[in-house]
Amino acid sequence: MYHDNLFFQVLEGESEAVEQCYARIHVDWRHSSITESVDETVEVRSFSGWLMGYVGPDEIGDFTKGAMFSLNDLKEPEFSSEEQRGYALDLAKAVFAGFTKR
Repeated sequence: MYHDNLFFQVLEGESEAVEQCYARIHVDWRHSSITESVDETVEVRSFSGWLMGYVGPDEIGDFTKGAMFSLNDLKEPEFSSEEQRGYALDLAKAVFAGFTKR
């Protein structure tokens, strides 16, 4: 997802492949201020298929029930790291579900 000059991306797959991809992103000069929100092992992928699309403030507000209107909101100090993780993952899942219905 992209909004307010921020990208939000979910990387899934075999551990080694994800680590290599993250390392490439991390050293790429086009990226800065990279923040890892979640690093966990799961049994089943959440995003087995994927699409790309624009997510604006209206969609972010809809998907988070008004808790956020920008990806920048994930950095707000009033959100605990657990709340940030929850909003980020819920937002990604909701947006993905919306894109797959198109």
